[in-house]
Amino acid sequence: MAQIERWMPWCGILVNTDTLETRVDVHRYHGTNIADTLTAELGTHPGAALQEKLLFFLKMKLHPLLYDADINTTHSVGLNMYQIVRLCATKYVCHVKMLPPNRRIAANVGFFSRVALAVVNYPYKRIDVLASQAQFRTARFTLSKHGTGGTRPDARRSTCLNHSRRMQ
Repeated sequence: MAQIERWMPWCGILVNTDTLETRVDVHRYHGTNIADTLTAELGTHPGAALQEKLLFFLKMKLHPLLYDADINTTHSVGLNMYQIVRLCATKYVCHVKMLPPNRRIAANVGFFSRVALAVVNYPYKRIDVLASQAQFRTARFTLSKHGTGGTRPDARRSTCLNHSRRMQ
């Protein structure tokens, strides 16, 4: 007989009630237009505000429980990273579309490429910081920057540049 998995939502995290494995709760976004959940600052520096909001979003979503290899499988750790970065990328696209035409990617490709690269690199840096702190010593990011499942920094940069060019 197949095992039935039970997941309990808790503060944006799904907890498996049988194994205590943790995952990002992205189900609450299903059927929701992400753009409706955003507020865009269109003041004097909307690009800087965009980057600040995206990095703050990542900081809040990168909870050590999601990357603890003692309770999560390698698959779950990778899935958590993927879902968080994908959700952040969706927010990035929605924010850019809210900007005035003279402030969008075509007007400043370099800036938006740097923002995209910062968003992709931030989770790796944040996980390293959390793993080095004594209270989060067990939070190990099992998909290393250069190991299986991870991507090299130059590959991440190339991917960001390609996607930024397509959004123009």
